Amino acid sequence: MKETKKKSGLSDMSELFGKMKKASETEFDGILAVSETNRRYASKFYSSDGYVFMNKNACAFITDFRYFGAAEEARKKGLIPPDTQIILQDKDMWNLIKRIAGDGKRILYEEDFLTVNGFEKIREKLSKYDLVPGASALFEKMRAQKDENEIKNIKKAQKITDKAFEYIVNFISDNLGRDELTEERVALEIEYFMRKNGASGIAFDTIAVSGKKTAMPHGAPDGTKIKKGFLTLDFGAKYNGYCSDMTRTLCIGKPTGKMKDVYDTVLCAQSSALEYISAGKTGKQIDAVARNYIAKRGYDGTFGHALGHSLGLEIHEKPTFSPSCPEKIPENAVLSVEPGIYIPGGFGVRIEDIVRVTQKGCENLTQSGKELLIL
Repeated sequence: MKETKKKSGLSDMSELFGKMKKASETEFDGILAVSETNRRYASKFYSSDGYVFMNKNACAFITDFRYFGAAEEARKKGLIPPDTQIILQDKDMWNLIKRIAGDGKRILYEEDFLTVNGFEKIREKLSKYDLVPGASALFEKMRAQKDENEIKNIKKAQKITDKAFEYIVNFISDNLGRDELTEERVALEIEYFMRKNGASGIAFDTIAVSGKKTAMPHGAPDGTKIKKGFLTLDFGAKYNGYCSDMTRTLCIGKPTGKMKDVYDTVLCAQSSALEYISAGKTGKQIDAVARNYIAKRGYDGTFGHALGHSLGLEIHEKPTFSPSCPEKIPENAVLSVEPGIYIPGGFGVRIEDIVRVTQKGCENLTQSGKELLIL
């Protein structure tokens, strides 16, 4: 067991339980996780259904027949924490959970991910225990600070994403003027390249929009032919379940003076925020650096979304760089930094990197250049 743990580098689920106990203001004796993301976070294993139960004595990953054998093999290979019991999801599972829960009285559950019917079923099966809400927020708090293995996965995902950007710039340049060079084709090429180069999937639906559609922060690519003007590319790879995210704005043809000014403003706003970021500052403070710069340059009201969001197993996590985030950003949080200016009926510019927050500043995980590329 010890040898496997050392080889895998995984923390025991019991260790995670201990950390969650210390981080929580609510008293509890066990935790029941039901969401796909938090099951994976705790067990390091993906399944589309099941439960994770943890307490100070034991930890269990409960899954159905489809994943049971694979989970047992994963534990043998050190891909699942070695202290984890693998339990088949069947009629006896609740008795096994009660046996593990023992004399505990309060079980914390994920209130954000249970339907009324789902909660009633669990309450019936675990009737001897007090079910206490709060696990959703607690998992969210724990996932805000990435460990070294998580950061390694995010870096790998971002490396694939950076390579995809280099590829797609050349692809667009080689195919300019062709009818088949549409927004959809560009998005498809990005996704195919990432999958072909090691991504396990895409982190979110790829954005590739041109012309006036760049004024829509989350415009959807369609059959529109790529034409003169700005082209916004927002995309990310997944690696081992972890997400990356980046945005670059290109220019097809010569930009106008106004276009250059907007681009320079967004780039300088991002640079100012990157220099200011460090652990212990609030998301609101960091967001204000970029937002105030954009306003001072004469574009007040054109930056309508948050400066950035955390990412990991999900593309949008907490905390955020936003006016609505008074919380302090912890060390080893990974967030996007993506200021933008959007002029309705005109065009838009967004530039996005992802960073690891440190005590002294931040580590930029995005390697692609940010000079305005003119194709």
